[in-house]
Amino acid sequence: MKICQFDSFNNESIVLALGFFECIHIGHRELLSVCQQKAKNLQSKSACFTFDNNPQQFFGNNSRKLIYDFDERCVVLNNLGMDYTLYQRFDKNFCSMSAEDFLKNLFRLNIKGIVCGFDFSYGKNAVGNAISLLEACKRQNIPCDIIEEVSLKGKKVSSSLIYDCINKGNICDANIMLGEKYRYVGIVDGGKKVGRTLGFPTINLSLNNDVVTPNYGVYSGEIVFSDKLYNAVINVGTRPTFNDNNSLIEAHIIGFNGDLYGQSIRLFFNRFIRKQKVFVDKEQLSKQIYKDVLEAKNG
Repeated sequence: MKICQFDSFNNESIVLALGFFECIHIGHRELLSVCQQKAKNLQSKSACFTFDNNPQQFFGNNSRKLIYDFDERCVVLNNLGMDYTLYQRFDKNFCSMSAEDFLKNLFRLNIKGIVCGFDFSYGKNAVGNAISLLEACKRQNIPCDIIEEVSLKGKKVSSSLIYDCINKGNICDANIMLGEKYRYVGIVDGGKKVGRTLGFPTINLSLNNDVVTPNYGVYSGEIVFSDKLYNAVINVGTRPTFNDNNSLIEAHIIGFNGDLYGQSIRLFFNRFIRKQKVFVDKEQLSKQIYKDVLEAKNG
């Protein structure tokens, strides 16, 4: 997959999927699948539009972090087989662009087709919507597909709903809506090697301040290293037993022996196991981690 800036993209013919695609959930995946099929039928390339920053922070909402940052979105889009990711910076110029100017900027491209969600909006104050886009495409003789709502348990699948699930530790529902296991990427740092003293060595990931951190607790998960899949016990939060209030994500990789310091690691979350709690001593904590490992081995 090629990653290009939207404003400087070349004249190659494309079918374009429009949206933010913050986490590429099952609704997004349906949209992208339609985009790819239309591109194949029209002998064009499939392309996805996204932002390389956080629009919420532009509006001053610094508490609303991303689910996946731009780099991780590109990894997912590449895995899904997209040909291009076209990125745009969400800034003052883009935010103040009228709906008409957005369409002019869009139609300068060699677009053979457009796909968007039913709730897509564009232009200053979001005055443009999927229906007005469809009408504009008709005037340009460009086919436009609008993907209808995808729901789970009576609620619209959305990035906001998935964000809330991750924030509350409801990883199972988040995974269903994502269409794959939620992942967290970080660099392995040295840590304090506390896990080794308990008989369960861990890797410690530096926190990515741009993305949401799952709710504090212990999770079962997985890690892929050197093309091999390992089960893992993942702790998100602090170390209350050791009076360590620094937030971190650490994982005990079951059956792995090796040095991962300095490497970028992708943890996949399966499900929530238990809340954090304070243990009277290391022995009690070690016994609990042993139970957690047994849980994690079951996926």
